[in-house]
Amino acid sequence: MSILNNKEKLRPYIWAVPVFFLLQFGHSVSQYPESFFAVLFNNLWNVAYVIVLNFILFEYSIPFVLRKRKTIIYNILLGILLLFLYMMLYSYGSHGWRLLGIQLHIYTPLGTFKSLDILLESREKSLTLALEIKRTRRRASHDLSESQRFFIDIALRMAFAEFSSPGSGKAPLYIDTPEGSLDLAYEEQAGKMIAKFAKTHRVFMTANVNTSQLLRSIANHSRASGLSIQRLYQWTELSEVQAPQERKFDRTLNEIEKLAKPKKK
Repeated sequence: MSILNNKEKLRPYIWAVPVFFLLQFGHSVSQYPESFFAVLFNNLWNVAYVIVLNFILFEYSIPFVLRKRKTIIYNILLGILLLFLYMMLYSYGSHGWRLLGIQLHIYTPLGTFKSLDILLESREKSLTLALEIKRTRRRASHDLSESQRFFIDIALRMAFAEFSSPGSGKAPLYIDTPEGSLDLAYEEQAGKMIAKFAKTHRVFMTANVNTSQLLRSIANHSRASGLSIQRLYQWTELSEVQAPQERKFDRTLNEIEKLAKPKKK
């Protein structure tokens, strides 16, 4: 009897579908609550790959390795070979499946993946860190653009805050006027990164009220965790240049606060 027609053997894999899906979907939707349907289809696409791969592994590959042979060394060698093969399939294969889904417009990429590595180098009897971006090593600050330096600086501080946070006691993050370091192309990504980190940590950030879109980006991605704006210009005496623009400051910040409010269903 064909294994596909054997309901008893198929039953565990059928039950595994909702289990795998709910585990992945719950984690993904908590990270991207604003992209519910994209997360839904992404996880369905991923689960299809994992379930089929698990089916082939447990119903064909493992019985094939355990089959009785003249000497057990053949089983060991086959086991090592198939172990390596399935490690590639579960790692690089899943990435290839993701790329196929993107090409077929089934899978929606929700994160930006760049070729960036941090390398430990030994130079002149000392150790130093070097960044490798797209196979090009950057060893000095002038090798990076101002926007790249901002992302690396913030990412390093976020990593320290996460590493030093014991259990539920999350370390805060302080950022001072970052909008001056970013051009328009990077503001959306920076806002998304800061808003995502603020879901689990307190973030205190000072910013100028200007034409930068960074605050709007943070507000757009903070509807789930919330956003509080303190108008520091109300705590001091405004200059002759600033005083006539106070209403404009208020109007701009009111608009940003509205962006952070959850959308009414």
